[in-house]
Amino acid sequence: MNNHDIMKSILPQTFMLQQDVIKLIPDAKPRNTIRLLDQLLYANVMEELLLNHTDSSAIDALNFDLLESEAEWSRVNYWEKASERTVLTTVGANLLIRLFKAGYIEQTKKTSSTDISKLEAYADSLQDLKIKSDLIEMQLKHDVGNDLQRSGECKKRIAHLLEHPEDALTQELEYGFLKKYAYAIGPGSKFFKFAGAKVFKNVTRLKTNSGKNTHNYVSIYWITPNGVRHGDQDNEPYLNRRNDPNRNWGLGRD
Repeated sequence: MNNHDIMKSILPQTFMLQQDVIKLIPDAKPRNTIRLLDQLLYANVMEELLLNHTDSSAIDALNFDLLESEAEWSRVNYWEKASERTVLTTVGANLLIRLFKAGYIEQTKKTSSTDISKLEAYADSLQDLKIKSDLIEMQLKHDVGNDLQRSGECKKRIAHLLEHPEDALTQELEYGFLKKYAYAIGPGSKFFKFAGAKVFKNVTRLKTNSGKNTHNYVSIYWITPNGVRHGDQDNEPYLNRRNDPNRNWGLGRD
């Protein structure tokens, strides 16, 4: 397997975040460095650099005429926990090395260290990253398997409790489980007793301003025998113009 094939097989979260790779260069200016990478990866590289540097001899020596695969694999974006993350691959790290040695990466001090051994080590770590990626992938598959197993066990347990609610356990007084159980009982607002607690599922339906669609706001809470309340609070859902009596818009319409 060549380096390009290895690169394609590695999970993006295995690589270092872009800002962390830049920090491997002593005192590098992060914003300026990212801007330079943008020019290289998204713009006409040679034209952009030649516009800003009258002496093109150093530029010619750098071989900034990136191949398509280099431009594609230097930087990778992916989503994690509803946030987009940007990583620099080992290809991107090698690109930074060339830029640094050519003097294009600005440092905050003239006396800043020129030791980029940490960056060079990361750029040369593709084989180690492949091993790390394989371990992460194995763990993810294991987690998915456990989730599916727990999901299947949860469905079996809920099916049993629907037939035998008296078997409910105190440790099952947990938000995620009660929410699934309440939905299994049926649609709409519900009240039921569960392991000695009183459980409430409240469903509030509000029409959109146009009246064409309806949104459901669901809350789940329970009160234990000692009177302590758990779960969602009684927060009023956001009232739009159609549903807010103070604005009195849309009243009398179907």
